[in-house]
Amino acid sequence: MKKYWIDANIILRYLLNDNDELSPKAKHVMDMADKGEITLLVSVITIAEVVWVLESFYEIAKSQIADTLSVFVSSRGIECEERDNVLLALEGSSQGTWILLTHTLRNML
Repeated sequence: MKKYWIDANIILRYLLNDNDELSPKAKHVMDMADKGEITLLVSVITIAEVVWVLESFYEIAKSQIADTLSVFVSSRGIECEERDNVLLALEGSSQGTWILLTHTLRNML
């Protein structure tokens, strides 16, 4: 099975469904992963970027971001670096901080 790294733009277009041209393409890629046709690789840095964009630009609540991304990184066909740490960081975000995600990033760099 082929594996592909995806960036924040693909995840954002998929989650937000806000672009008539790119969102359907992102959904198609995600559907392929869900069917087991491909595996999508996601870096911690990409997750951090998605969090930042959703929170700062779209002003989405941290709890909603955490819930949505927790489901996303746990989805079939998605391989997320440091998945356990990312899930732990997302779970802790409801307390108003992304400190664990930041700590995970620092340890990787």
